[in-house]
Amino acid sequence: MKHVYLLGDSIRLGYGELVRELLAGFADVHFPEENCRFSLNTLCFLHTWAEQMEDVRPEEIDLVHWNNGLWDVCHFEGDPLPLVPPDVYEATLRRIVQRIRTVFPNAKILFALTTCIDASRTKVQRGVPMRTQAEIDAYNAIARRVMAEEGVGLDRLDEASRLIPPADRADWVHFDPTGSAVLARCAAQAIRGAMDERKEG
Repeated sequence: MKHVYLLGDSIRLGYGELVRELLAGFADVHFPEENCRFSLNTLCFLHTWAEQMEDVRPEEIDLVHWNNGLWDVCHFEGDPLPLVPPDVYEATLRRIVQRIRTVFPNAKILFALTTCIDASRTKVQRGVPMRTQAEIDAYNAIARRVMAEEGVGLDRLDEASRLIPPADRADWVHFDPTGSAVLARCAAQAIRGAMDERKEG
């Protein structure tokens, strides 16, 4: 049986169990129980989460599916700067790629691009939007470039999220079970495709 490890924020928390169900019989799916939040947090705790796995060793993981972005672009309490500025985001993504390759030495990597928001319900704090779609798009462009240069595959969750109607959202950022199921199917398909490519290679 193959082993897949999911890393990511609350969007991943929404689709993780569903991906596990969709890949049952194809791969065992593992993930931290906690929200991995922003990129620097993922970089800091990735090895800790790996050590906490009880039923599989890190070197047995065949594929890591990972996302960071929604926290990185966030402006807290009206801060004009995002939590993780673009240049730091780029550098941290590169460091995470290398950290994954160190901690999970036999794993292929897939990066899931950041899902869209419902801009009509954007929260504003002290006159500053907490997140904007323009920033998400800009950070996704950074991620696409980094992953291309690092030889990392992409899961286009950004495109899948744009097809989810507002009625299938829990709020302006998150998705209800129906919306999360759309993302889970996209993630499971991307994982299967990447695993098949690896097998053929």
